Amino acid sequence: MDNTQTTAPSAPAASGLLTGKVAFISGAGRGIGAAAARLFAREGARVLLAARTEDQLKAVADQIRAAGGTAEYAVCDLADATSVRAAVDRAARPSPRKSPRPPPGC
Repeated sequence: MDNTQTTAPSAPAASGLLTGKVAFISGAGRGIGAAAARLFAREGARVLLAARTEDQLKAVADQIRAAGGTAEYAVCDLADATSVRAAVDRAARPSPRKSPRPPPGC
């Protein structure tokens, strides 16, 4: 039996459920993590991808950006607390495109 798909599955229309949210996704370089990152971005989230392999992270981030999403990545080893803290701190920073206005008088 040949289970080869001959047409690409169509993605459901995005509803914007995550617009204005930030999603930190570990294991985002491939498999379920990469699929989750694409889905969250399609729903409007700014995604920060984390994994140990930069080439894979860059590829997924590029795919998300090409589809109109916002994605950044951080090389991160979840077994290293310092690495995790740095990645989380990066996720918590405002997006460069949506930087807050400076306080009045600045």
